[in-house]
Amino acid sequence: MQRVRRLAALVLVAVLGAGVLAGCRSDPSVAAYVGDKQYSQRHIEAMVREVVDAVNQVSPDSRGSIDFAAVRQLVLSSVVVRDVAGRVAAERHVTVPKADPEVAAQMLGLQAGSPLTPLIEKTGFAELIAGTAVALQALAGTVAPVEPSEAEQREVYDNLSYDGELPAFDQVRQYLNREALGQELGLRGVLADGVQRFHVEVNPRYAPLAYQIPIQLGQVSGYVSVPILSR
Repeated sequence: MQRVRRLAALVLVAVLGAGVLAGCRSDPSVAAYVGDKQYSQRHIEAMVREVVDAVNQVSPDSRGSIDFAAVRQLVLSSVVVRDVAGRVAAERHVTVPKADPEVAAQMLGLQAGSPLTPLIEKTGFAELIAGTAVALQALAGTVAPVEPSEAEQREVYDNLSYDGELPAFDQVRQYLNREALGQELGLRGVLADGVQRFHVEVNPRYAPLAYQIPIQLGQVSGYVSVPILSR
């Protein structure tokens, strides 16, 4: 009987402990957890507002037409991936260089001389975009390219952006090879593993969430997605 009571007490402690832990990681004010670090919704929304205010300042006619959801997805997915990439890089003893926010506008595809460029460069959003890019570049140097499966080739094909009509998949499949996609797919695998190992959890408000690793194939651009978990 004493053993049964002790076992029941241990089970109760375990259950209560799990409940407390779950409660701590279910704070509605938190946008995402990465390991023991948390990012508040207030932090994410502040960066979203910076972007929206910058766009509105340059183009007042754009008010009401900005896709807030898309901006939030970009901001939060970049926050999570920058953190995960930084942790994996540290595990691999890779130094991530300091990001230069001035190159963020170029990464965002803004044209040279755009009046939006100096506004974006002054925001925390610019530092985030640049920081994510340098973390991924540093980590990519440690990743072995992989041979893409047909499913991965089709995924990239479906995500290609081209000014015109793309040829059929069977016509371009030969170009969607290890040399063209291997490193990005290898990087995705490393990041997806990091998302799992570092116990990433995302507020359901932002789900489904994914980060797009860019791929450039000549004049055609595309991406592969890193899925990020929701709680």
